[in-house]
Amino acid sequence: MAIHQPSRSILRSILDFVMLIVLLIFIGPCVKIFNYFNMSTRNCYTTHKRHAKKVENVQAQVRRWIEGGRKGHMCTAKPGWKSFSIHKVDKRGFYKVEVDLNDIIEIDVENKRLIVEPGMMMGQLTKILTDKGFTIPVVPELDSLTVGGLICGAGLETSSHHYGVFADAVTSFELVTADGDTENSDYFYAVSHSYGTIGFLTSVTIPLIPAGKYMQIEYVYVDSIPNAVKLMQQRNKNHAYVEGIIYSMTDVMLMFGDMTSNPSDPSRINYINRCEASESVNGEDASCLWFLGLYADVFLSNEELRQMFYTIPYDKVRNASSSCRKAFPDVFDKAMRRIK
Repeated sequence: MAIHQPSRSILRSILDFVMLIVLLIFIGPCVKIFNYFNMSTRNCYTTHKRHAKKVENVQAQVRRWIEGGRKGHMCTAKPGWKSFSIHKVDKRGFYKVEVDLNDIIEIDVENKRLIVEPGMMMGQLTKILTDKGFTIPVVPELDSLTVGGLICGAGLETSSHHYGVFADAVTSFELVTADGDTENSDYFYAVSHSYGTIGFLTSVTIPLIPAGKYMQIEYVYVDSIPNAVKLMQQRNKNHAYVEGIIYSMTDVMLMFGDMTSNPSDPSRINYINRCEASESVNGEDASCLWFLGLYADVFLSNEELRQMFYTIPYDKVRNASSSCRKAFPDVFDKAMRRIK
């Protein structure tokens, strides 16, 4: 009986499978180690005095750009691999400013407010706050997202039907403008979704709200998108967190969540994700509130973008400051040029 050698495609498939196993064995621990150090909550605090020194450093860099003749646009010196973007980041030809602001400045429990620098990541912030029994109104779920990115970019979550987008919950911003200043009230309504095109964000103040120990979740299966929208509109005011997943035109799963420290049925606690779940089937409802957000990519013209988005506060700041226009590209141009 003749014995044939395995085909090249079979050998390649076996090799690919072995490589996949090797990658899974090594990548898993590497990711764990990276997350441990990247999301560590140690040394995540600064003082008002140290923060002021760091802001002065940003101002000094902006003033050097001014003294150098305002040549070219400015941008942060953050490396491209740190950008949460689907596009390649190209900063060649830009005046790069080091903005090393990644810490918590103050957690004021008495007045229930948080003052934090823009580079603080959500994974770090959430752990620190929940350990103290607090959270913030809008908590995006990806740990590596930063406070500044969620404000200058787009950030919302399952509590946004109450609080709006992430930036809507912020009570004050500190920003270094193209003139090197840090105070200008007109900028307050222009910062959100500006993509860093009106100044360098240096700190924000966000209210604190009490955090329960658990999240009680009710799952409701709905058999159509219209019924899901109807149910969410009926129930969104009654729940702190509302979310839906559309699997098909006739399969929608809604989730209604509320924080609690006293679960009604301790036997149903999921200790992995620390949630208590209840379930309803064949519900007849769901909630929907739409938010416009400039995220990931743009397929509009400049005119179409300004018709769709409320850019009046942003345009007011840009039009009133020639320094701002010289220092930063317009938000549309920045999104289209993939400059971060």
